[in-house]
Amino acid sequence: MDLQQWLKLRQDCDCHRQLLLISGSKSWACKQVLRLTPDRLAANTTKHASRLLVSNSDLLTEQQLRDESYPPLSTSSIKHYKQHLGSEYHCVIYNAFDGVKPSAMLALEGTVAKRGLFVILCPKLDDWPDYEAAQQGISFSYQEEQHFSYYTARLVAKSKNDCFTAILQESGPQHFPLAHAKQANAANEQARMRAISETQLHYKQQISSHFKQNGRCSIIRAKRGRGKSTLLGLIAFEFLLFSKATLYITAPTVKHCKKAIEKFTECQEEVLGSLTKEQQDGSLSFVPIDRLDELSSDSILFIDEAASIAPASIIKACGRFAHTILASTSVGYEGSGLGFNLKVLPKLYALGTKTKEFTLSSPIRWFENCVLEAVFEDIFVPEPKNTKTQILNNNTQEAWDAEKLCFQTFTPPELFQNEELLVDVFYMLLQSHYQTTPDDLMRLMDSERNFVVTAIAANSMLVAVANVVVEGNIKEHDENTSSLINGSRRFNGHLVAQNLATTFLESMFLQQKSWRISRVAVEHTVRKRGFGSALLRQIAQIANSLPLDNQPTFLSTSFGRTDELYRWWTKCDYHFIKFGLRKDTSSGERSVILIKPLSSISIDKVQQLIYQVIFRLHSLMANDKQNESFTEEQYHHMVNTAEIGSDKLLYTFEQLCYSLQLFIEGARPFSNVKDDLFTIIAINNKASQLSKWLGDNDNIPFIQNLRRCSLARLESAITIYSKAHTPKEIKLKQMNIIREEVITTLRQLIL
Repeated sequence: MDLQQWLKLRQDCDCHRQLLLISGSKSWACKQVLRLTPDRLAANTTKHASRLLVSNSDLLTEQQLRDESYPPLSTSSIKHYKQHLGSEYHCVIYNAFDGVKPSAMLALEGTVAKRGLFVILCPKLDDWPDYEAAQQGISFSYQEEQHFSYYTARLVAKSKNDCFTAILQESGPQHFPLAHAKQANAANEQARMRAISETQLHYKQQISSHFKQNGRCSIIRAKRGRGKSTLLGLIAFEFLLFSKATLYITAPTVKHCKKAIEKFTECQEEVLGSLTKEQQDGSLSFVPIDRLDELSSDSILFIDEAASIAPASIIKACGRFAHTILASTSVGYEGSGLGFNLKVLPKLYALGTKTKEFTLSSPIRWFENCVLEAVFEDIFVPEPKNTKTQILNNNTQEAWDAEKLCFQTFTPPELFQNEELLVDVFYMLLQSHYQTTPDDLMRLMDSERNFVVTAIAANSMLVAVANVVVEGNIKEHDENTSSLINGSRRFNGHLVAQNLATTFLESMFLQQKSWRISRVAVEHTVRKRGFGSALLRQIAQIANSLPLDNQPTFLSTSFGRTDELYRWWTKCDYHFIKFGLRKDTSSGERSVILIKPLSSISIDKVQQLIYQVIFRLHSLMANDKQNESFTEEQYHHMVNTAEIGSDKLLYTFEQLCYSLQLFIEGARPFSNVKDDLFTIIAINNKASQLSKWLGDNDNIPFIQNLRRCSLARLESAITIYSKAHTPKEIKLKQMNIIREEVITTLRQLIL
């Protein structure tokens, strides 16, 4: 059987959506795309099939795209895959010659229509892992080279082992299976759709009743293709009939909620003659997520594709409007990862918003038990197949003793060899960290700067896992180091090392090796037993046991700060060293960096930097009244744990001047010098506690220059400048005048 015969057979029967691998040289694979014509992709009842080619490069010429058939083949770059969420295509063609991006592939699977195909163009299957290692479809760390993609090798193996995946090869055996849908006969399909309609009707009534009982938040959750958007439209029309409130809908873009709006309009038109004039004129109006503050709080808000919106924005909206109805994928791989499950839901319940959840299980847009959905979930977001019920029932003291944990370290090749462990590790990370996405599974398997440490309880259960990333170790003569420190460029990876090097103008963070604990997860059913703390201690022991020339000088972590997390990390002997000046869009929290020094060199340096941090933090607390990074109690606790003296602070002045000089030259952003500027004001303020710490330092040229500066004007300019985040809040021309005022005053200071 060849490709054309297989496509024809798929047209003549009711088949599930399927995966097709087209494997061979790039030029040969491109020619096969032209064979995927619309008349061969859709059922006989459909005249033309819609197709999408996802590629970063021009696989086909403009002439080929225009002339090979009607309608023309739509195209999109891989990075713009989110723009197609909510759309539907009979055939999605992904060009893997441009690299594998798991999040894009998994999201695009949901756009494939009933009986459709997801096609992957790829090199020869045996060569694909080597090809991907050189191609790198996702970003890895600076100076990191992949020699073999274990992730792609696993993808190939899973595809070959799946009996419903079709394979077309330039050289090698062909495989063209037919995936018949068991319930595809007319009677079964009609019965299934009736059951789905009844479920939608039931949920529509339940959500309406919830609203009438003063419930404020309703959530519809399901995998893709279950009709969440359609149900939103039905509910919106129901609200139009009995509520006088204005109806609005928001989503990442208007395209994402197109189906909900279309369903609302369809319902309205069906009974137009029986509606009042007000109901006939009613609408479900789209509003961008960043303009919700302009709406009346008495409005009813619908939110589609909630998993693609920052958790902080969702929480704010749900706390503001009279009633919000959200639709969110239960997989949660788009945008904020599992942010909706892990960040939004707990806070909605904590806010007391009378939240109620509803779940859709049966697919509408394709047949039940879809084979394409199954193989993609197995490849991109695998779930453990074994049950933990029996293990969890073992509640003896010995079974949960943190002192009797067994620790093991696994590199990417070792994870590749242990599929069960790999799935358990990734699933635990996925369920514990809201920003974990399918891309992270690829980094887990392919990054040479990455390893995993696991903790196994006495009953053989995996109870905790940490993902550790090696940072720094960038040679002193690297020409990019100075440009990174002064803020003129950034590397991929080395997140904490770069951040601290830029903040403190210290090359040490880049040149010395460090370990960043990217993720720590504990099995949610057995938390609060000391497993996470024990795992952190084990990581420090592993680091200290290495040969001196291979030891990291410090451990680090970065996260959105909450009181609970902050207390836990500091209790584990990690020291606060950096906080974000603004709240993170995704988490709604200010990010913090904590480190645990290991070597004698880093212990001394970190202690100095802690003094500097407290020094600057005090000036921010004193001058920036909107600062919400720490409460007064938390701040004073930090101050009391460090011995502050002038001998510990004076070394920072030279760096302070250099930082301001970089700002004047335009090489350092305002966010990185804001605390430096407030420090200048604090030093000059004789009433400040800082003056007591500094003592009599009039002999220092830096302090002498402060006496000559117009600090009142500087403080006023800084206050306005720091609050002006967008041209909307302050005219760009005025912004530049204020910036020049700051710079002029600083020149007086440091010249």
